[in-house]
Amino acid sequence: MPHDLTDRPSGTGATGRADGRDGISAGMPSRRLLLVTAGWWGAALSAGVTLSACGLRLEDDVTLLPPALRRAMPDEDLLVAARTRAAALAVLARSTPDGALLAGRHERQRDLLDALLDAGGVPADARGPSSTAALSPSSAPTGALPSGSVPPSPTVGTIDLAAAHGAATIDALPGLGQAGVYRAVLTSLVAHDGATAAALGAPVPWPQPAPLPGATATALLGPTRAAVYAAEVAAAHIAPTDRKPLLALLAALQTREQALAAVPGTPPAPLGFQLPFPVTDAPSAARVVLEALTALVDRGLDGLDGAEPTAGAASGDERAEVARLLGQALGWATAAGMPWPDFPGLAVP
Repeated sequence: MPHDLTDRPSGTGATGRADGRDGISAGMPSRRLLLVTAGWWGAALSAGVTLSACGLRLEDDVTLLPPALRRAMPDEDLLVAARTRAAALAVLARSTPDGALLAGRHERQRDLLDALLDAGGVPADARGPSSTAALSPSSAPTGALPSGSVPPSPTVGTIDLAAAHGAATIDALPGLGQAGVYRAVLTSLVAHDGATAAALGAPVPWPQPAPLPGATATALLGPTRAAVYAAEVAAAHIAPTDRKPLLALLAALQTREQALAAVPGTPPAPLGFQLPFPVTDAPSAARVVLEALTALVDRGLDGLDGAEPTAGAASGDERAEVARLLGQALGWATAAGMPWPDFPGLAVP
């Protein structure tokens, strides 16, 4: 039986899972819940809202405990570091000509991370540099982002901005192996910054790809195969003189498919896929490719629960590989016309 192009089982929601948990284990907040927080966190903090799914309560009369008595929230250090990076990158982007859209993404990332830290009772003075401070990409050592802050330059060049995103990506990678409850948020941010660095002309030197568990590879293989099929169909409706970029994308998708299919435990390819609409000309060919690539991004974290750090990947190499693959898909999709998401792979209401 042909699969739908998005490779989501029938009878499920937008997450592709019957339970609507979107790849998150039952013991942690859903990705949708985390991102809903970003949209109404200010109102929740003033009015008092209970987040029963994750056991958090936001009230306007919360009393923050002294540091010596306060119990750290899950992944607190990693969230604070991510918040610092997002705030710094927002300022750098604001200092760059035509950087307003990128700055807006980082500001929304910062706001969501602030909402999570607020919910966890983390005081503002424990969150690193303020949003008005920037981390200087020019002073960053290779593979690291400096912990200090400096006033932003009057104008930051695209090369500096690209380098800062690359440094932020490399700086965040080791933490993926330590992340618990908020591993999806942290992996999404790594993928976003890595893809942004590549789009700005400074591809990230990702670690050597780690072998993925069968469950993780299986979750990523379905939408990858659907994207291969869409590109193959589209190529037949593109003029030969305009086909070169699409054929390059198809080759890259096939390479990705072969690598994932080689993981033990992955299923054989289905007989075919159900296209969402007829593909009869170049415009419809471009649309079907865009839809398939968008699904590849939207489902890029579906297998994250299976990418648990092991003794052979103590630094979280498996999760870093999930982030790399998500960033790769994000690069393809945005080049095809998908708007840049703030949190790739997470459901935004």
